[in-house]
Amino acid sequence: MSLKEVSGSLVPEGIHSTLNIVTIQFETDFYITKSGFAIDFSSSLATACRDPGIPMNGSRNGEGREPGDSVTFSCDPGYELQGESRITCIQVENRYYWQPSPPSCIAPCGGNVTGSSGFILSPNYPHPYPHSKDCDWLIAVHSDYVISLAFISFSIEPNYDFLYIYDGPDSSAHLIGSFQDSKLPEKIESTSNFMYLAFRSDGTVSYTGFHLEYKAKLREACFDPGNVMNGTRIGADYKLGSMVTFHCEAGYLLQGYSTLTCVMGNSKRPEWDRAKPTCQ
Repeated sequence: MSLKEVSGSLVPEGIHSTLNIVTIQFETDFYITKSGFAIDFSSSLATACRDPGIPMNGSRNGEGREPGDSVTFSCDPGYELQGESRITCIQVENRYYWQPSPPSCIAPCGGNVTGSSGFILSPNYPHPYPHSKDCDWLIAVHSDYVISLAFISFSIEPNYDFLYIYDGPDSSAHLIGSFQDSKLPEKIESTSNFMYLAFRSDGTVSYTGFHLEYKAKLREACFDPGNVMNGTRIGADYKLGSMVTFHCEAGYLLQGYSTLTCVMGNSKRPEWDRAKPTCQ
C-alpha cells in the first residue's frame, strides 16, 4: 500500500507506517535536478492509531485514537475532499491503523459549480499551480440571477499562462477578458446565469495562481434578445428602460413590433415588453 507520493519543494508532513517495514522509492527524470531530500526516521511501539492529522485547507472533528473510534473531516470552501470524510481506528493483532486512510483537501482542476455563492481556486492553491494544465469551470446559478465574480488574489505568469472568462455556458460565448500577470482585476459580471472559466498553463514557470469568489445577483437588466434572421438590430444596452430596434433586410417584411423596451415584468424581473419580431 502506498503511504504517500510527494514531489516539489514543499516539505511533506510526517508519515507513519502501520507495519514494521517501510520501502522508499525515488524516481528522477532525464532533465532538471534539485538539491534532493533528507529523511529522519524513528520507531515506536504501537498502542493506538497514530494522530490522523488535520488536512491542509481543511478541518477535523474528533480526537479519539482507540480501536473503534471515528473522526470526520471537511474542507475549506473551494477545496474538495480526496478520500472518505469519516475514518475509523482499526486493530488487527499488534497493528493499529485508520480505515480508510486519512483524506486530503485539494483545489480541483475545473468542474461544474452550482449554488448561490462559492469560491474557485487554481489547482494546488495557495501553492504554485502545476505545469501544462487545462482547467475549465462552468458556473451556473438560477435563471433569475446573473453572476458577480470578484478576484481575491491573482498571480499567473504573464504572456504564457492565461485565465479566459466567457459570458455564457461555454467557450463559444462572448469573451469577457483574458487575464494574466499579478495585477488584481476588477469585479466582473455576467449578462446571464452562466459563466465559463478556462485556465491554461504552459510547461515551465508557475506562479501562485488565483482565488476567486462568485455570487448570484438578482438581474437588473433584460437578457440579450439576440438578432433576427434576415434583419439587423440597433441597441446594445439591456438595462431597465433601454430600447432595441429591429429592421429587416430589403425584400423582407417585419412581423411584430420593431422596438422592444426593457421593463419590470409581473415576475418582478426585468423582461422585454414584447416578443421579438421576425423578418418574413
